[in-house]
Amino acid sequence: MANEKSTSHKKEFNAYPSTSIRSKFFPISVLIFIISIIIYRLLTVGPFAPLQCRFLGIGCLDPKVHGYVAPEFIDVKKIFTSHFENGGEVGSSVAAYYNGKLVVDLHGGYADLETMREYNKDTLQLVFSSTKVMTSIMIAYLVDRGLLSYDEKISKYWPEFAQGNKENVTLLDLVNHRAGVTYLDTQVTKSELEDLDQLAKILAAQPHVFDGVPLRAYHAATRGWYLNEIVRRVDPKRRTIGQIVSEEILKQYDLEFYLLLPQSLWSRMSPLGDNRSWSVLKEIVNVVKKLKKEQSESSFSKNQ
Repeated sequence: MANEKSTSHKKEFNAYPSTSIRSKFFPISVLIFIISIIIYRLLTVGPFAPLQCRFLGIGCLDPKVHGYVAPEFIDVKKIFTSHFENGGEVGSSVAAYYNGKLVVDLHGGYADLETMREYNKDTLQLVFSSTKVMTSIMIAYLVDRGLLSYDEKISKYWPEFAQGNKENVTLLDLVNHRAGVTYLDTQVTKSELEDLDQLAKILAAQPHVFDGVPLRAYHAATRGWYLNEIVRRVDPKRRTIGQIVSEEILKQYDLEFYLLLPQSLWSRMSPLGDNRSWSVLKEIVNVVKKLKKEQSESSFSKNQ
């Protein structure tokens, strides 16, 4: 009987973990649960929502959307608004024409999250490579005036350009990203970018990266630099693309677009937002480091 009892007790002991084992696994389970919730919210809430909103669902922003939308395009406004509510966007504006009629003209969110300045109809926004649309329009404008031809070799307008297997590159090649100058071998300094004559020498000396073969490759920054130099050489006043756009295009159509923003207008500009996802990751890493340090100090104190 004694052996049977001891055997029974042994089985019961193996069937249930001890209190000490459960106490060890409980914090880990809670931690896994919390981390799962955080990961879920990080994946479902946009990167520009405040941290307390992303983690806990509190303190979320209440961005306003203003402007006009035609009744039949009301869904556009709903989608536009949802981008701010979900934290996927900070501030922006959108306009759309249908059959020559303005049907959407909206703006909303914040121009600056630090100051909580709202994004309004007068906010100026960086447009990055959308500038290529304006430079293309500018080239078409000069082609229409007979100052340029898409089929002409660039070296006709800029003799120094005919170096490093670039002698056969046409204006159309450059416009269509086939000029073979996708990057520069030389890192350009700020002072060189501001000195257009010096920049022109650097651009002309750059060899064709595909040995003269007109392969298409995205000319992210160089396209604008090369086109600007070509425009300077054919314009009777040696103006830049930005100057011609400002003096002849924008005024004619009552538009506002700047390739060089006057300092007096800086207050209207929406600055680049920080990378909230990266900031969150750094904060999580810092918290983990802090917890490890506290745990280490606590263990050291106990050993003492």
